Amino acid sequence: MIKLIEITEDNVDEVIKLSETLSEDQNKMVAPNVVSLAQAYANYDCTYVRAIYSDDVPVGFVMLDTDYEREKTGKKEGVYLWRLMIASEFQGKGYGKLTIDILVKHFREQNKKHFDVTSGLGEGSPLEFYKNYGFVDTGDLHQGEAILHFDL
Repeated sequence: MIKLIEITEDNVDEVIKLSETLSEDQNKMVAPNVVSLAQAYANYDCTYVRAIYSDDVPVGFVMLDTDYEREKTGKKEGVYLWRLMIASEFQGKGYGKLTIDILVKHFREQNKKHFDVTSGLGEGSPLEFYKNYGFVDTGDLHQGEAILHFDL
């Protein structure tokens, strides 16, 4: 079972260290958690940031833009998965999928309409993970990354 836990002074160092477990290729696909936390702090009014825990063990980090405006529609009816990282030793065990399950349920309850993510391309890319979950590749790119969409 996993939980999404607020990041506090008690767990922030553990969350930051999770980035150190990623491969070189994966590090090209996702910013270090310390950078993400700084960006979340600078955008505190529209970010949802949580540590991903399995029981009492931190296994990952997630950050979303909750005031996301889709380029296609110009409407702010959804969320954007800004960052999702699972520490290397916990990858392939379903934690990413379970995290998205929790997020989908949470944002559906908030009446959000869509859930978008961008994914880098190439070695270490999570593109297939998102497509296997049900995100649809729009065929569009944003800063060289594929834009994927999921209807809530």
